[in-house]
Amino acid sequence: MTQLKCTLFHGNWACFKEGVTGTKSGWLRGQKSLPYTVGDMECKAHQILVNIFDKDDNNFLSKSMTEVIVKANEVISKMEDTDKPAKIRVEAALQTCKKALVLTLNSKEAAKWIKQPENEMTFTEAFSKGSHIRERTYNLIAPRIPIIFELDNKNHLREIEEVNGLGEYTIHKARWIKPTARRRVGQTHTYTILTITSADHANMLIRDRLIICSTRVRPTKQKFEPIQCIKCRKWSHFVGECLANKDTCSTCGG
Repeated sequence: MTQLKCTLFHGNWACFKEGVTGTKSGWLRGQKSLPYTVGDMECKAHQILVNIFDKDDNNFLSKSMTEVIVKANEVISKMEDTDKPAKIRVEAALQTCKKALVLTLNSKEAAKWIKQPENEMTFTEAFSKGSHIRERTYNLIAPRIPIIFELDNKNHLREIEEVNGLGEYTIHKARWIKPTARRRVGQTHTYTILTITSADHANMLIRDRLIICSTRVRPTKQKFEPIQCIKCRKWSHFVGECLANKDTCSTCGG
């Protein structure tokens, strides 16, 4: 397994669903479960991220988390759908630094149900006008994709999903890494970033490869460089947000 040299999602190479849970069908046959990884996956499966735009100017984000939970459960209780899970409710709420709310529901089925387009529209309009549920996405870098692939053609994305055994709308979007204007004359293939809406499907594509325009490629997880300030040399912010009074040498730290 260590020779495969592929990085998967959810922060650990042992995060295939079968491998994490220790089932015999996984790549990691015989491996023990990773409790912290399983717990993180289970927690995220219960959550939805709601972007708040507050079009009514009612200072929705100034409400306490208790009021947010009560409001969410009130909206859910009034929603009618034949596939609505029994006893669905929001159990916790957390406000992020980017004007969004993370709502934790009581089951994975509840979170999946409320993300369905028709249910999402009903919930967000009644919860906070102008808000929407943002999907958690995962970026893959696909090498040597034929340039005949039309990124903006939704039918092409649906066709790729069908050929690779993916669910509909699993591929959220795609974009070229190098701008089209900078391609060399006669170039036929290039690199593409695919945004996937499911960690399981992203991991499956890393494992089993991807077919695009009759070309089989091995995508890899897009890795992000940590943010570092070039003034104080500390992490998680840029120069424009730095509060340091003087520059710091990157070599000696002085």
